[in-house]
Amino acid sequence: LFQNWNLATIPVDEEFDKVASSFGYGLPGVGVPDNLNLSSAQKELLLWHWKLGVSMQRIQQLMRVAELRESTGAVTVMDRVIVPKIKSAANCPIPMCQSCQLSRARLRKPKVAKSKAIPENA
Repeated sequence: LFQNWNLATIPVDEEFDKVASSFGYGLPGVGVPDNLNLSSAQKELLLWHWKLGVSMQRIQQLMRVAELRESTGAVTVMDRVIVPKIKSAANCPIPMCQSCQLSRARLRKPKVAKSKAIPENA
């Protein structure tokens, strides 16, 4: 699925369509190419989420430059771990992931009350 990780040469939209078409199990979902609700930045974020299997909040942290302040007052600047193709991916709204939503789902018992028929005394 992710044999070609040469990310610099493949546009995000093209890679997203390729990867998203392999998911879904025949059901419509967030990854269908017809989904116009996702920006290119959100598509890139979802791609990294699918590849690494970690939360999208964590991926966005890895896409940002981090400043570490020590107790001595010294500031250390750490470079990005993931360099996004689309710079706004580090700050875009987090989209829904169909697989994550399904994994969080719980079985709910139906709110059905059992009733018995009252025999008539005639």
